[in-house]
Amino acid sequence: MWPSEDWASRLSDWANIGLIASLIAGVVSTFLLVWMGNVKEAYLKTHLQQSTIDLEKQKGETAKAQAEVLRLQKQRLPRTLEFESNDSLQALIASLKRTPFTAEISYKKGDGEASWFAEQIRGLLLSAGWTVPHPTPIPEDMSAHAVEKLKAQPDGVTVITKRSSDKDKPDAPEAILTNLLSKSLGSVALSPDANLPDNFLRIIILQKP
Repeated sequence: MWPSEDWASRLSDWANIGLIASLIAGVVSTFLLVWMGNVKEAYLKTHLQQSTIDLEKQKGETAKAQAEVLRLQKQRLPRTLEFESNDSLQALIASLKRTPFTAEISYKKGDGEASWFAEQIRGLLLSAGWTVPHPTPIPEDMSAHAVEKLKAQPDGVTVITKRSSDKDKPDAPEAILTNLLSKSLGSVALSPDANLPDNFLRIIILQKP
């Protein structure tokens, strides 16, 4: 049975409307798919960037923690003179031999670690032909004012020389020794004393900082 012409026209119009609606829906769906895909990709990039930042931050924190552990481990170890190789040790001794000095070494009494380090420095200087008496102990109960009168820092190692600065003569014995101690310990104090005789220096070794 055929529909009437009127119904056929109506059904055709509805079919066209449905087709147009489906095409519009397809376009909208395609647009939404592309848009949401870009949005998801943007979020993914953001998450990846944040993950990278977090990972780098974690690496930095891990490196800091490892450095702190090494610092604490080194702090518990006795101080010692460090050389890159035996050749560098021999070269340093040869440099110190060019101008033999007299050195006076003092350490905090009752501090076995400071006493041991004082003897190590003395052994090095003796091998370079310097005149170095046995290290002398500083009273344990010496006041901060008394330590200051010695021109020494309250802790660590202080090298006291007549020269106010060794920057203009990096090959001077004072500079060579100070540089060695700085590399071995991380830091060393340098203090001038105009009353000291020429070719003389004093080394004060107190407790580890």
